[in-house]
Amino acid sequence: MTLSLEPAPGFAAAADRGVLVVLDTSLSPELVTEGQARAVVRLIQNARKRAGFDVSDRISVRYSAANGVAQAFEQHAAYIRRETLATHLEPGLAADQDWHRVEDEIDGVPVVVAVQREKPV
Repeated sequence: MTLSLEPAPGFAAAADRGVLVVLDTSLSPELVTEGQARAVVRLIQNARKRAGFDVSDRISVRYSAANGVAQAFEQHAAYIRRETLATHLEPGLAADQDWHRVEDEIDGVPVVVAVQREKPV
C-alpha cells in the first residue's frame, strides 16, 4: 500500500523517514503588513543610497502611499525609523528641491518616499 501526501489549500507538507511536517502558509493581515514594512525599509534605503547619504546619516522621510501600505508605515513606524535612522516619518510629500524621491510599488500599490539628510545640530 502506498500513501500519497496532498496538503489542503493554505498548507504545505513534507514527509521523510517517518516524520511529517505541515505548515500553515496562509498570510494573516499582520504578516502582510509586516512584509510591507520591510519593503518600505528597502525603498527608503534605496533612496538613501541614490542620494549619496552615509550609512550613519540621520534622515527625515516623507511618503505617499494608499490602502494597506499606508497602514504599514503607521503600524510599523518605530521599526521603519530604527532600521533607516529616520528621525521623522511623515505622510505627505514635500515640494522642496533638496528631498530625494524614489517611486516604486509594494503589493501593486504605488509608493513614493522622499528623504532628506538631517542637518547637524
